[in-house]
Amino acid sequence: MSSAKTWLFLKPILTPNALASVQANPILLAYALATIGGLIVLISLAFFISFQTGKAYKKPKGQDKGGKGGEKKIPFVGALKKLPLIGKK
Repeated sequence: MSSAKTWLFLKPILTPNALASVQANPILLAYALATIGGLIVLISLAFFISFQTGKAYKKPKGQDKGGKGGEKKIPFVGALKKLPLIGKK
């Protein structure tokens, strides 16, 4: 198999027991890296599909959402109106 010096670059990030485990059976490290890589690919694919289908079902820009008279609501305006003004007598 591999010599003990082969895996010393992992010493700063692994505990002594984990380093001994990798030295004894390095295929476990390959399985872990392959699993992480597979999850990254799966998440990337899911995001790509979500992004592409979202573009297909966008509303046209001229279409109004409804409401009163097409007014645009500004967030927190109601809360700002309730604040006491500084210097008001």
